[in-house]
Amino acid sequence: MVYYLIMKKELVEIIKKAVLSLDLGLDLNFNDIQVEYTKDEKFGDYSTNIAMVLAKKLKRNPLEIAQKIQKKIQDKSLEKVKVAKPGYINFYLSLSYLQDKINEINKLKEKFGDNFEGKGIKVNNEFISANPTGPLHLGNGRGGFYGDALSKVLKKCGYEVISEYYINDGGKQIEQLGHSVIKDSQAVYAGNYIDELNKKYGQLDIQEAGTKAVEYILEKIIKKTIEEKMKISFDSWISERKEIIDSKLSQKAIEILRSKNVTYEKDGAIWLATSKFGDDKDRVLVKSNGKNAYLASDCGYFLHKMERKFQKLIIILGADHHGYIPRMKAAARMLGFQGELKFIIVQLVRLIKNGQETRMSKRAGNVVYIDELISEVGHDAARGNVESRNAMPLFRLLCGRSVASSLLGDDMDDDGPVGVARDVERVNKGREAVAVHGTDVSQAHFLEERASQEKALDRLLDAVVCKAQPTQPEFPAESFHRPLEFVEPRAGQQRGEMP
Repeated sequence: MVYYLIMKKELVEIIKKAVLSLDLGLDLNFNDIQVEYTKDEKFGDYSTNIAMVLAKKLKRNPLEIAQKIQKKIQDKSLEKVKVAKPGYINFYLSLSYLQDKINEINKLKEKFGDNFEGKGIKVNNEFISANPTGPLHLGNGRGGFYGDALSKVLKKCGYEVISEYYINDGGKQIEQLGHSVIKDSQAVYAGNYIDELNKKYGQLDIQEAGTKAVEYILEKIIKKTIEEKMKISFDSWISERKEIIDSKLSQKAIEILRSKNVTYEKDGAIWLATSKFGDDKDRVLVKSNGKNAYLASDCGYFLHKMERKFQKLIIILGADHHGYIPRMKAAARMLGFQGELKFIIVQLVRLIKNGQETRMSKRAGNVVYIDELISEVGHDAARGNVESRNAMPLFRLLCGRSVASSLLGDDMDDDGPVGVARDVERVNKGREAVAVHGTDVSQAHFLEERASQEKALDRLLDAVVCKAQPTQPEFPAESFHRPLEFVEPRAGQQRGEMP
């Protein structure tokens, strides 16, 4: 069972009961009822548009209908109900309702909000999945924190969630890394870590140097950053080379696709007819030289997930991979995946250097790494700000604590999973305060804390119950985030000095 229903869901039932009591003679679809937070607390805690929806159908004044609904609403969870032009109904939560919820939090503690909305549903949440050719940068951190928070929220809702990291260790970038490690004319990656790898493996041949470097980067740099700095725990690490290519899953996927007559040969290559399934053009599956294209590994990886019986697949990508989505959706359908496939796009981080926008690149060696940010400002501040999309259009960091600290002190307001995680902390603080003062909290003290606690509590409930409904499109398919902007000091500028 669900331990708690959020107030928004309770309000829908209250509104439904009031509307039905008016006997309006309409065949009503109560899915049209919208209950939203008010932008200004002077208008209450929630507001509904139901009167305006009904006014269109009845061809009557929405204000008049709102007033009739208002008179029918009586519930102990509400302090008062008001009507505002042109027909909004605003709800003010009662103090006793909020106190009761705080007491419930005290009683259930970590179990508060647990529910079984996702019981029996297996979800694969793949995120970060950065190439193992260097340390994780700020963009990786953004998707990583978001994906981790999303997994936690879904687990709270009873879903069987696997947080997964896909190790891209089977492509040409491994050979490129080898060239970089031995520092020959074909080197493409740069940075202090490459210098260190050169000391370790610079005397090896290209392939062995690349393979050894990948293993070192993954185990000693990436995993260390994720587990110790970012404090993220993955349930599964899938190697493209070992578990997709060497296990012949890519080849198996190709044979399945050929048997379904969705491939064809052209110019010596094997093409996948993705344009018939929503892509803008067909894609090469096997190159004319007989080597598999990267899409073949993607297909093998989809097959790997299908064989593990996941019903929902979530894939969090950077904005530079947006163009991959149509072909990946097409490939999944062609392979026969019948579940829910959702992509979340995390916008890029922009690096401003000497007043000019510079694309961060491991190859150019001009990357700001996530572990550097965490070491500078701390885990919680870094997590909250790197993920945030609403707090500031541009987050400007001058590689110094003075600027970062002033920005990180801002109160954040984010509707995403990381915002919910912050709200959990705020709710816990409220729970501790109640425990100190006893359950008989004074009205003055409670009213002082009411706004922040109420919003935190309700948004937590909203996230762990409402957004986990399997019939709702809970996983977004488009971009969630605005760009972050990181500014490097100009020549001669000191750390922390404003540009």
